[in-house]
Amino acid sequence: RDFHSWAIVILGCIEMGDYEDAALLFVSMLKHQNGASKIPPWIMGCVLKACAMIRDLGLGKQVHGLCQKLGFIEEEEDSSYLSGSLIRFYGEFRCLEEANLVLHQLSNANIVVWAAKVSNDYREGRFEEVIKDFIEMGRHGIKKNVLVFSNVLRACSWVSDGGRSGQGVHANTIKLGFESDCLIRCRLIEMYGKFGKVKDAEKVFKSRTDDDSSVWNAMVAGYMQSGFYIEAIKLLYQMKRTGIKAHGMLLNEVNLKANL
Repeated sequence: RDFHSWAIVILGCIEMGDYEDAALLFVSMLKHQNGASKIPPWIMGCVLKACAMIRDLGLGKQVHGLCQKLGFIEEEEDSSYLSGSLIRFYGEFRCLEEANLVLHQLSNANIVVWAAKVSNDYREGRFEEVIKDFIEMGRHGIKKNVLVFSNVLRACSWVSDGGRSGQGVHANTIKLGFESDCLIRCRLIEMYGKFGKVKDAEKVFKSRTDDDSSVWNAMVAGYMQSGFYIEAIKLLYQMKRTGIKAHGMLLNEVNLKANL
């Protein structure tokens, strides 16, 4: 059995959710096979995922060390995938210094790597750091994606600047053509609702080109968050007339406010 055969079996375990078996097979592979340089680089990212799922920080660090020893992280073809996997892995263990070190050691980090860092920082409540990440991406000419914009806009909702950061990110979504994305619309409406900027939220809502229920629900939630209960109720009736389903928890909240 060669390294590729081992890798396929390990991948099969991971896809079946057998993360502990995948980790054990990886260790067995290293014991029984010579010439580690022949290991397929892509399997390292899969093993890191397994290590995160079984909460084995030690093994994950060993995988990181092996990647460095074999030069996988420096290889341009595989560096983004492996570095992104490492950053996500360390993020799962809240080892943000190690995650940031992986990023800073790269000479040409791309969107995969930056998106992993943004996700880590948001999950850990480092909201101002998320905005700094976003600015740094712009300075390095990194093209943002929907996931990055989504996390950055959510972070903006938690920064006490009256929504100024969010407005700047909104301008960027327009410039790069992301404002029409359903998820981005929801995040923008949520962010403006958090700061009571109902008019801005309404502009985003009215610019929609389809009737996705999540955008409608986000607008109702925005009204509720800003204390515009009558407008929320009116929009719910409009949703009912057009056959758009409201979220159950949102209906409960509206009913509660209406009965006060």
